[in-house]
Amino acid sequence: MIKNNLNWLVYVLKSWVARNQYLADNPRVTALLASYHHERFRNLQPIIRSILKCQFISEVILSNHNPEFDIRNWISIRDERLLILNQPVRRGPGYCWELAKNENSDYYLLIDDDFFITPLQIKKLTQHLTDEPDVIHGITGHYNSVYYQNVDMEVNRLNQIYAITRAHLDEYFQYLEKIRAIDPDAYNSVEPFAHEIILSKTGNGKPRIHYVGNLIRCATVRKPGVAIHQNKDFLSEQIKVVNALKTVMHN
Repeated sequence: MIKNNLNWLVYVLKSWVARNQYLADNPRVTALLASYHHERFRNLQPIIRSILKCQFISEVILSNHNPEFDIRNWISIRDERLLILNQPVRRGPGYCWELAKNENSDYYLLIDDDFFITPLQIKKLTQHLTDEPDVIHGITGHYNSVYYQNVDMEVNRLNQIYAITRAHLDEYFQYLEKIRAIDPDAYNSVEPFAHEIILSKTGNGKPRIHYVGNLIRCATVRKPGVAIHQNKDFLSEQIKVVNALKTVMHN
């Protein structure tokens, strides 16, 4: 517990003292962050502060997917680039792509609320995306069912942090609509459990993850009742989507 609190305090301090980050080509980038569980609410402010240190980020959307709470009570940051939304009903992480669809950006970042990412790491990841926009990019992912993080490699599926282009986003929704047409049950499983399965099939090549320096993760990253992947239905719901996506891609 002491170590976990120390890691969080270190991250809070870093979010205050970190330098602003810039990209030479000044791309239009929308960053999205979703909140789900009250145990992670304290993470949001330092994550947002870190994102806003990146001057190439044109907008930050914080979407609260737990209607039992008003997330504005946890956020004191005031910045014209920050949009805070309280969803009226419970939503899953994939709902962020619905919000992204309405934003006129060239690039999009989706960051989990258990990932203590720094401004420099955000810059590095975005640079990988702008340098190689044909594929989607991240920091963690699975290759042949083995989990990897913070290494330079291709993966079959990204997790937790996603850096994509508008073309990837459009392709994601094309797949999604095809799944809805053939399997409404699988379609309903995408937003809460399996958006990354579809997203990882977009682009011209396998997703890539990258080494971005020392990572700090929230202590709840594997906590049952908090981490979505610990849900008892998580695997079975993902299998539904995998099978539906296979059918769509083979037709």
